[in-house]
Amino acid sequence: MIEQWLSSSDGKWKSMIKDTSTLALNVISSVAFENTEVNKPTPGHALSLRDTLVTVMSTSISPTMEGILPFLQFPILQSLLPSDVKDLLQAMHEFRQYMNEIIVTEREAMTSGQTRVSALISTLIEASGQVKTESRASKARLSDTELRGNIFIFLVGGLESTSITLSYAIALLAVHPDIQDWVVEELDEVLSDNVNSEMEYVRVFPRLKRVMAVMVRLDLLVALAIPNPPRIVEC
Repeated sequence: MIEQWLSSSDGKWKSMIKDTSTLALNVISSVAFENTEVNKPTPGHALSLRDTLVTVMSTSISPTMEGILPFLQFPILQSLLPSDVKDLLQAMHEFRQYMNEIIVTEREAMTSGQTRVSALISTLIEASGQVKTESRASKARLSDTELRGNIFIFLVGGLESTSITLSYAIALLAVHPDIQDWVVEELDEVLSDNVNSEMEYVRVFPRLKRVMAVMVRLDLLVALAIPNPPRIVEC
């Protein structure tokens, strides 16, 4: 992402929101189900995971479409739909397919005893299986639909908030080179040459005081940029 920005002929770029969204989705997908390939369709798909999420999240009618989706499977009805609705239906179908594939893959890996990195989906499946084992009531087990719902909430809840925060942070640092240098100095000291995949968040992040200071300042700037921000009334 940085290489693409730096390679711009005029030193400008207009895709920051999209790029930070992709970055956030890469991280969230890795945490959720060990998947960092979100920009290209996998075999059997016409859309990438990122495209399905962006399409589904871009409209407020997605929950409604989920309810009537079974009634729109007939080709005659689909031919009468606007192109935007057709795109939404395809995105919803492919997202469900992605989630089903991930659930099946994780269950097979857990059944075969493969050693895997703990991720959201594996944790949900494992917890669901434990509940089913410990309880005689079969209803205690999460269904695939419930698993998909939890994953979707996790993705939606983290994607936009993270990408927008990153966008504002990058803009803030871009207009304040002195703050950039101040933050980089701390990063060099804390991280040194030990940057690797095994770094512990709980050990490293508390030491990044300057990073946290920038984010606190950013929180104030974003709040001021929101028209008619909600007021806090003390009782």
